[in-house]
Amino acid sequence: MMRMDGLRNLYRQMRAESQERAFFRFDKGKARLEVVFLIDESPFVLLISVHGHGGLTFEVPVLPGFRVSTVMEKQQYAALCRALGLEWDPSKPFSPAAFFRELDGKVPSGIPVVVPRSDVVGRRRMDVEESTKTYFIGWRKNIPTEHVSVRNLEKTLRLMGAVAHRRSRDGNFSSCWTDDSSRRGHDVLPPGQ
Repeated sequence: MMRMDGLRNLYRQMRAESQERAFFRFDKGKARLEVVFLIDESPFVLLISVHGHGGLTFEVPVLPGFRVSTVMEKQQYAALCRALGLEWDPSKPFSPAAFFRELDGKVPSGIPVVVPRSDVVGRRRMDVEESTKTYFIGWRKNIPTEHVSVRNLEKTLRLMGAVAHRRSRDGNFSSCWTDDSSRRGHDVLPPGQ
C-alpha cells in the first residue's frame, strides 16, 4: 500500500469547491492516461483509463488515508505495459508502485477542479444498465403509478454521483441516456424537492 498525497490535496480542493468528481490527464511513455477521482463513493475510487486502448480501464479503491494498493493482477499488469509501449526488460521491470508515485505527482493542484461529464465516467464503467448508452440526455418524471427502476438509479449513481441519485430517487425521476453523442445534453440535477 502507498499513500497518495496528491490525491489528498485534490480531495481538499474538491471539498472546498463542493465537487464530488474530478478529471485529469497525464502522459506516460507512449500513452495518454485519463483519470477520474470519485469521492462520492466509499471507498473513494480512481478510474484510470488509457486513451485509445479500447476500454482499458482500472478501477482502484482509495482507502482511508488516501492509500492505494500497488499490486496489480497479472492481466492488468500486462495490458498496462502494452498500452504504455513498454518492452520486457528483466533488469528493469515495470513497477506499479513507481507508476502510482508518478501518477500522484501528476495530480493537479492550485487550479479549478475539472468535473467529468457523465459520459466520461460511463465509458469507464461498463457494469451498468444499457452500458453502451453513456450520454445523458435528460430526466423523465415518472407518473405516480410508475417508479424509477433500481437499475436506473444504480446507473445514475455510478455515472452522475450521489446527489443526482438521491434527487432522482426522492423525486421519482428516471435518468435518460443515449449512445448518440450528438444528442448529449448537459449534466444537470433533477428538480429538487
